[in-house]
Parts: sequence; C-alpha cells; structure tokens
Amino acid sequence: MPELPEVETVARDLRRHLLPPGGGPGPSIVGARVAWTRTLRDGDPDAFVRGVTGRRIEGVGRRGKQLVVDLDGGAFLTVHLKMTGQLFVVPRSLPVDPYERAALALDDGPELRFRDIRKFGRIG
Repeated sequence: MPELPEVETVARDLRRHLLPPGGGPGPSIVGARVAWTRTLRDGDPDAFVRGVTGRRIEGVGRRGKQLVVDLDGGAFLTVHLKMTGQLFVVPRSLPVDPYERAALALDDGPELRFRDIRKFGRIG
C-alpha cells in the first residue's frame, strides 16, 4: 500500500498534468470505460460512466491515502491506489495496457488511465 507521501506525490503530479498552471478548471470528461467492474466501489459501470461524463475537473487533492478529484456540480471522484494502483495521463492513441482497469477520456486530448496489476485499487 502506498505511503502518505507517495499519495501526495501522485496528487501533485495529477494537478500538474490536469489543471492549468495559473489555476482554474481543467478539462471536461467526455467519456469513460471500465475494464474491471470490481474496480468500482459501487460495481455499476453504467452509472459510473453516466456520473462522470460531461463533468469538468476542478481540482485534485488527497484525503488520507485517497486521491480526490473534484468535479463540477459538487461531485467528486475518489481513487484508492491500494498496493499496485497507478494513474497516468497519456495520449488517447496509446494502446490499452492489459492492466488498465478504468479510463477517463478528456476533452483536451489525453486520457486519465487507472492501471492496477493486482486489482486491489478502487474508484468511487
């Protein structure tokens, strides 16, 4: 399980990649896919896709060992990396990794991909 400083480092890196340097909101989520349903806390991929699609990323932070992505409309996305979870902001054209569990397509081109070899991580 990642230690607190590692989770903070991931949050800072995501802020740098997802939010504009001068502040303000980031990209909108234009689509999502879930490759491993048990990655989702509620286990409902259709509800997850509906819940995040069309929302704008407004902030990235951390609460304990959970990453928190603030979305517009008062919604938020939590990610617990557990032992082997990783988040990457990559070009959409990059081939899908066999360990990718979920991905969010962003309107400015890239995708935010959640990769987890051991399948312990959770998104909610």
